[in-house]
Amino acid sequence: MNKLQDNEIWDNPKFLKLEPRYMLIERFMFERLADKCGIVFFDRDFMEFKFRLKLDPPEEISEKLKDFWVDCGDNKYLRKDYLDETQGGKLYLYLPAHRKIFEAIANHYKNGYKTVVEDVRKANPKLEVQEMKEAEPWINGLKEHLRQYPKDKGNGTLANIQAFDKTVRYFKFLKIEDFPPMTDGFEDE
Repeated sequence: MNKLQDNEIWDNPKFLKLEPRYMLIERFMFERLADKCGIVFFDRDFMEFKFRLKLDPPEEISEKLKDFWVDCGDNKYLRKDYLDETQGGKLYLYLPAHRKIFEAIANHYKNGYKTVVEDVRKANPKLEVQEMKEAEPWINGLKEHLRQYPKDKGNGTLANIQAFDKTVRYFKFLKIEDFPPMTDGFEDE
């Protein structure tokens, strides 16, 4: 899964107000360290070594990056609007690339990050997630098509079905009962 380029950052007044070293760190976090759902494990020693600079204490780093990153504790940062920026604003349950995002969220949960779903929701308040009632009829149509034309597996039909089935399992594992939408596209008031 490739990230969409975020060249508009260079016109963002909040970004331009950052000290150059924090501009560098922010871009490195976004472009190199963020996983598929926008989570970064911030290794202070690595950053200081990599860029040959001295960083401020963790609280000050969080304060300087607060317009772009949510400090989730335990050296975890989540990029604000990451999925909206990198995935075009909507996640589809049947796309193999989007299945990887749900898989990453499930892996974080499995590894002890129990608030990952809520944190991703808060960091991506405008993100839409395809609803089950929208995806299920389409997937059922693909399954019927495969029953009638079993040789059509190579055109992506089977990959879409498999991605959907795995995504459903991830949602069950994550105990997401509002199938999906992770958000309804609106921030809580």
